[in-house]
Amino acid sequence: MTNNEFSDHAVAAVNQYNPVFNMQSPELLESILKNQEQLARLMEIQSKLIENLLKK
Repeated sequence: MTNNEFSDHAVAAVNQYNPVFNMQSPELLESILKNQEQLARLMEIQSKLIENLLKK
């Protein structure tokens, strides 16, 4: 879809936000790794809580 015009400004506003991510960014990679570590910890805690609930 190119060269299309929208009369509805709410729809047109969606196209104005177009972020560019540098996938080689050390900060981005570090942030992703830190996020994955936090998710892994949360899953471990959730697993322990479920085990405790099933024992009761």
